[in-house]
Amino acid sequence: EFDINYYKKFDKIINVSEACTKVFNEVYPEFEYKVKTIYDIISENLINNMSVAEKGFTDNFDGVRILTIGRLAYQKGYDMAIEAAKILKDKNIKFKWYVIGEGSLKDELRELVKNNGLEKEFIFMGTFVNPYPFIKQCDIYCQPSRFEGFGLTVTEARILGKAEVCTNFPSAYNQIIDGENGLICEMDPKSIADKIELLLTNKELKNHLET
Repeated sequence: EFDINYYKKFDKIINVSEACTKVFNEVYPEFEYKVKTIYDIISENLINNMSVAEKGFTDNFDGVRILTIGRLAYQKGYDMAIEAAKILKDKNIKFKWYVIGEGSLKDELRELVKNNGLEKEFIFMGTFVNPYPFIKQCDIYCQPSRFEGFGLTVTEARILGKAEVCTNFPSAYNQIIDGENGLICEMDPKSIADKIELLLTNKELKNHLET
């Protein structure tokens, strides 16, 4: 259990999003006077340069590439992503959903993929020192999280010009204006699948989100 006395010793307490600050202030209102929000510092030049520094995908797939990056943990919502993938497959959409990340739920999620018959569509890739070529080469970036402190990869994908689908975790609204620079959906598989399908059927919208 966290010792609240640590907070008494700090001069400032920094949160990475307005959503985090709001929650912190609700839990510890006595320290609100110390709290500031500072977003992660991101170098657009570095990300763009790293996105072309390595090869990226090597499977020669010619369908739709969906990508998610994050730990294989409950908060990242991979179970919802897998169910959304099943919805898309049942509609005969040609896609592969790639996952970059490792974590404690790997075996459980692999079993869920198998039970849904998605071994060819939902691909666990492990981790990479440089994930940016994969972001640059994907067609849609999806963040199906239940919670994110900030959601750094959401911003990185926007820098690389990707159309994005994010669940409505609070800090998503610090980065995305729904319909303007990404799509925000409800935190359930059908909503995730519906927004992805919308991007695949509405080319004008997808092009708008990529600019």
